[in-house]
Amino acid sequence: MKQVHGTDITVIENDTVLTKPRTEFKDCDGLITARKNIRLVAYGSDCVTLALWDKHTIGICHAGWRGLVNGMLEKMLYHFEKPAHAYIGPFLNKFEIRRDGCYEALYKKFKVKYFSESDGVIVFDFKKAVLDSLIDKTILNGDSRSTIDHDCLGSWRRDKRKGNGVHNKLTIWRDGEGKVHTEFFHPHEEIPE
Repeated sequence: MKQVHGTDITVIENDTVLTKPRTEFKDCDGLITARKNIRLVAYGSDCVTLALWDKHTIGICHAGWRGLVNGMLEKMLYHFEKPAHAYIGPFLNKFEIRRDGCYEALYKKFKVKYFSESDGVIVFDFKKAVLDSLIDKTILNGDSRSTIDHDCLGSWRRDKRKGNGVHNKLTIWRDGEGKVHTEFFHPHEEIPE
């Protein structure tokens, strides 16, 4: 996906032509398919990467604070039987925030629920907000590490780098026999074809 911090989802139908091994879907943050033997990939530096599946469908998405505020997780879950199975990759569990546009958007959606303040420093509990969005709708597994605390993981907030070298990658695919596979890759690991 060419991820844009939005909430658009591309559904890969049975008649979708995948012209090359690494087809890129423009301007979306979620992919869903019922097709087998297609690996879906989401990238994240501190944002949530989430793989979902049920008996028929697999999907993957990327959601930062904008995606969380604008309902990306709920939009993805809409396409799956409940409870869906979910695997969440490592992401930034908490972050310091100023009273800016990000703060205003998060406050408008959640009020004070996920904020804490001490000595003038405001912290948003991103992990709790994400997990609360998923907890009753999924059978959740995943990697609980916070990206900022582990040097082997990509973290934009820690490293202040964009592009190659900072993205963690989460993949999901359903093999020809119907078994679902999820796999996480560190920034410098290649995803197999």
